[in-house]
Amino acid sequence: MKVDDEEIFAMKAGEELDKKIASELMDGMPDRYSEDLYSAWKVMKKLEEMGWRMDIMSSINGENVGGVLMSHGNPISFNYLVGRNVESDSLPEAICRAALLIVNNSQRIADLESKF
Repeated sequence: MKVDDEEIFAMKAGEELDKKIASELMDGMPDRYSEDLYSAWKVMKKLEEMGWRMDIMSSINGENVGGVLMSHGNPISFNYLVGRNVESDSLPEAICRAALLIVNNSQRIADLESKF
């Protein structure tokens, strides 16, 4: 079942987020994606395979993940599409939220790509 972006922003690390990542992005392979950095890095690699350049910004105030897809020389920022940055106290959680936002907005992204 598709969730909206606000539900994704509200998701916390744990089983629900991990199951959603497994089913939507990782071909059903279960793992602790939202709680374990090694597992979250598999999600990052999957996004890179899809053509996304993922940016991680870490500070004392938390973790921030952004992403840009280049399409015909034009950048598409998922942060712009969803209207804000993906932030969390936990980097794996932020990576997983960002990944779900990309999947959740795949039709909007495809529509933008078709305009280039």
